[in-house]
Amino acid sequence: MSVQSVAFMHARLCMAQINTIVELPSRRDAGPFYFSIDHCFPIKGQGTVITGTVLSGTVKVRIIHVICTSDSESFKMSALNHLRSD
Repeated sequence: MSVQSVAFMHARLCMAQINTIVELPSRRDAGPFYFSIDHCFPIKGQGTVITGTVLSGTVKVRIIHVICTSDSESFKMSALNHLRSD
């Protein structure tokens, strides 16, 4: 068995152990839209890209929403993409 295979097997065992200990919070569809921001960066000619996790509420694609941050700044969301849905 190669070193890479052993490392992969140990990583899978580690993740399985973590998954038994850590409980992921459930997301609520109802209520106000809350979005936890992970990263934001500008793309020239396109605007600012914000990545993160929706904690509660819902938004719709291609409809402009206003997001208020803790600093009371507002942003218009003109597009929405998701990498995966659980």
